[in-house]
Amino acid sequence: MKVKNNIQKIGYFWLPSNIENKLAGIISIEDGGKISLQLHGLFGVNPYELYEVDNMDIILGDVEEYGKITLVDSTYTEGKGMDMVLSSKI
Repeated sequence: MKVKNNIQKIGYFWLPSNIENKLAGIISIEDGGKISLQLHGLFGVNPYELYEVDNMDIILGDVEEYGKITLVDSTYTEGKGMDMVLSSKI
């Protein structure tokens, strides 16, 4: 994906299996297609089981300016406290 300037947008994100659990987050898109998603909270995952979460097939979102988005084949990469950072290929 080629972008002129790096993009960083605020939005809400959720799993298709639990649309009531929407988490605030920031999606970042860099030139070359690197996409990362920093969420404030967890998708219903017990924090003590956090390292058992390897991937999430689909994450849905609603992002400022762009509207509805879908992230496919997201992989958990790191976490601090109650925050998760996900990177995704779309």
